[in-house]
Amino acid sequence: SVRWSDLEATVFEAAGPQLEELEFVDLYRGKQVEAGKKSIAFRITYRAAGRTLTREEVDGYQQQVIDAVAAKQGGVLR
Repeated sequence: SVRWSDLEATVFEAAGPQLEELEFVDLYRGKQVEAGKKSIAFRITYRAAGRTLTREEVDGYQQQVIDAVAAKQGGVLR
């Protein structure tokens, strides 16, 4: 029952200041996903003006997103 707009809001809130773009990619429901669940794929682009982000920075932003989606929407990283 999670709507894209709710998930999008959670990601924007959690992703950190370097979030440049969030793009919906795919929605899947099928035998590889538990009954009553859906798999949502999205792409996040991070960018810092004037410098390259480190792997550690991006990993931290990604973990913030994963934790927020789990806490607010009950999402699980596949």
